[in-house]
Amino acid sequence: MGFNKLFRNKEFIKEQKEIASILDNLIKNSTKKEPDLVEDIISELNLKNKFISVNSEFIHGSKSQVKFNYNNKKDTQREAGDILFSISLFKNKNLLGHKISFTQVKKKELFKWKPQNGEKEQLYFLSKFPKFKGVSGVFPKEKIILKDYSKTLGTYTFLNKKFGIEFISAYILSNFVLKNQCCFNLLNNNLKCYLRHPSNYNSCLYCPETFNFVENLTEFRIGELIRNNGGIPFNRLTVNKEARDIFVGIFKYLKNKHDDSKLLKKYFSFYRKDILENKSEYKEFNLAVIDIQINLRELENEK
Repeated sequence: MGFNKLFRNKEFIKEQKEIASILDNLIKNSTKKEPDLVEDIISELNLKNKFISVNSEFIHGSKSQVKFNYNNKKDTQREAGDILFSISLFKNKNLLGHKISFTQVKKKELFKWKPQNGEKEQLYFLSKFPKFKGVSGVFPKEKIILKDYSKTLGTYTFLNKKFGIEFISAYILSNFVLKNQCCFNLLNNNLKCYLRHPSNYNSCLYCPETFNFVENLTEFRIGELIRNNGGIPFNRLTVNKEARDIFVGIFKYLKNKHDDSKLLKKYFSFYRKDILENKSEYKEFNLAVIDIQINLRELENEK
């Protein structure tokens, strides 16, 4: 049984559109500022369906801050991101594949966004993942080197009344914004070139509106691969162990401080060994998590 069978299933498509409708209506009808709108999204996105289930939660604490060198300035400190997307593929309660993406939320239209003070540095971090060190939050206080194979480990999510959700790889965004703001016109006219990563990742690097975003998110085309148990059409070498260590650190913290976490209960058994082997120290952190689980089990008896 392959992905194509699932993605053509009428009930799966119906669930995709229902999730997209919830998000689209919530965002386009909201008059709230970005933090309050994100809270509403987290509160609303808790759904259990036949094929697609979503669990969302806030982990309350200090913001996740990191230090890195930017334009020869040592110890530039910025926030790592607002939301962690966690996307997993299950079959008969077995975890087949798992992806994550750290995204920065902006309540603006993508092509009207002009980075203000501090925003260029954050974009640089999420697009390059230079050698950095955690200051507070989800990243440990040690030197960290991360590779972004999929170009969607670091991303941006723009919320606005016109498109609902505009989603873009930080890597793609930075190649235009950091070079020249006027290149946005080129980006706007030629984004079809960037819809898919050219390698075997099949990553979606840009989604122009909510329904396209939900489709790509639930079809496993967004995020960095941190686990592959043979259930997805990717080479095992593409698994990002360093990114997985960051995710495992979240579990380690939750196990000690928030053992009632839905995220912990869902994944603890699959990452138990990694948690026990993780020696890093983690303090409290603030993070919104949107966890999407795609279930293949129900397709087994379909003709």
